Amino acid sequence: MNKSAKFASILSIIVLIFVLAIIVLAAPKKCNNNLDDDNDGLVDYPADPGCSGLSDNTETSTSLVCDNGLDQSNDADTLADFRLTNGDPGCTSATDSSEIDGQCDDLLDNDGDTHIDYGLSNGKDSKCTSFSDNDESPRDNCSDSDGFNQGVQGTVSGDDESIPYSLTDFCVSTTVLKEYHCGSLLTDYAPLNTDVNCNVTCSNGAC
Repeated sequence: MNKSAKFASILSIIVLIFVLAIIVLAAPKKCNNNLDDDNDGLVDYPADPGCSGLSDNTETSTSLVCDNGLDQSNDADTLADFRLTNGDPGCTSATDSSEIDGQCDDLLDNDGDTHIDYGLSNGKDSKCTSFSDNDESPRDNCSDSDGFNQGVQGTVSGDDESIPYSLTDFCVSTTVLKEYHCGSLLTDYAPLNTDVNCNVTCSNGAC
């Protein structure tokens, strides 16, 4: 290839790059394209708070907790921002300052039962029905007077979902004992019962 041909080839590449740059620069930016690019119900500058100006090419802003495209680290769900669909219910608007839905989404043990929030793989609070549930209580409690000892008649008492209970061991038959005991905190701390086959006889709520 001679020098003039090489020059023409280089010149055509430069012109192509220049034309592409003009097209890119001339294209409407996301904050000036009459579209709701981030699905927050707001369109372009100045209506969308994520837009800093007409030349801004993103409708999100790092300074807006509920409009920055990120799930904040101070809540339990994996949802981000205020959106018309699939957003974080903790965000009531794009300018909301917190993504926390309520007590069941704040990474705190609000009722003192050593379990927190909804849906966590470790430490889920059984009182939380959703991330937007704003009450981790009532706190269950349970006590067993005989400590699951079948040789002694005992009473299990406490509170389950704000409902008090008191259950006393009794003989189902002459050989079978209905023994009440406390469930674990992981299984809602509710009262449980077990039918125990006595080795000899069941009498007065004990083997």
